[in-house]
Amino acid sequence: MLPRVRLPQLTEAEDWPDVSQTNDEAWQDAKDALLKTHQELVQAVSRLDESRLDTPIIEGMSSVYITLQGVVQHDLYHGGQIAILKKALEGT
Repeated sequence: MLPRVRLPQLTEAEDWPDVSQTNDEAWQDAKDALLKTHQELVQAVSRLDESRLDTPIIEGMSSVYITLQGVVQHDLYHGGQIAILKKALEGT
């Protein structure tokens, strides 16, 4: 049985920020922000001491290892969604 994962609670604005601009510049800004966040995560993980993997990422939360696995699975899920949408758009 997999361990139960407890996640920090985000506000609605943190989880689903409002999108007020839908122009090309806003889209590029969103992609740039995503890339920057991923680069920061890669840097943080590369500095991570392996001995921390089994400790909670935040007291009372899932381990660092489980959280990192969740991040990877989350990104793969959305990558798959993007691939499906791109394929669907190519057919129109």
